[in-house]
Amino acid sequence: PRRLSRMATWFLGLLALCVVLVLVQFAARDRGGPAAPQGPPRVVWRGTAAMQQVARDEAERAGRVLGEGDTGWIVVLASFPAARHGEAAAARDRLQSRGYRAGLGNSLVYPELRDGFVALLAGPYRERGEAEGLLPELREQVAADAFLKRVTFRAP
Repeated sequence: PRRLSRMATWFLGLLALCVVLVLVQFAARDRGGPAAPQGPPRVVWRGTAAMQQVARDEAERAGRVLGEGDTGWIVVLASFPAARHGEAAAARDRLQSRGYRAGLGNSLVYPELRDGFVALLAGPYRERGEAEGLLPELREQVAADAFLKRVTFRAP
């Protein structure tokens, strides 16, 4: 048998070492080894007492349509800073008196919404088609810039 040169021996040894390191890395990942850093942890917005009440009210209303963790569709009609939730509630009441299934939501009940804001919304709806069917009427009668948003329901 032909002898390998000294350089080829070093090359094969280095290649074997690399293969072993890659296999060890995959094995550590499969066993729940150190994960790659994901950035700073997300701060969970708790909201004021008023915002918690908005979330509880919406969870009770939306819970008739969606279950915990279900995804659905809402039509966002307007957005208010948390400090103006009284205005949002008045707008909701006006829409409900006109027969719309309106509510107020925030990120405590729909995590896809922006923290610190209250959304005046119609819905939720299980199917996108339901929300899409109502969208033209809402744009004409309520808010020209109304839009659909897919959300995940969670009870606060």
